[in-house]
Amino acid sequence: MLWNPGSAEETRNKEFHKAFNQLREEGRVKFCGVSCHGSEYPGAAKDNMEKIIWGAIEDGRNTA
Repeated sequence: MLWNPGSAEETRNKEFHKAFNQLREEGRVKFCGVSCHGSEYPGAAKDNMEKIIWGAIEDGRNTA
């Protein structure tokens, strides 16, 4: 789970996705997700929740 990224750009974190892919290949995880509150959360994120979630979707890693 990519927890509370502060921007749409953070959903494309190469190291996170590299680690997730390795764990999936090892059979240790099956799914990857993202959760966030966006700029409505204390310690406000750069982007709002809609932009962050759409950034993750548009990245194309939401396919199995």
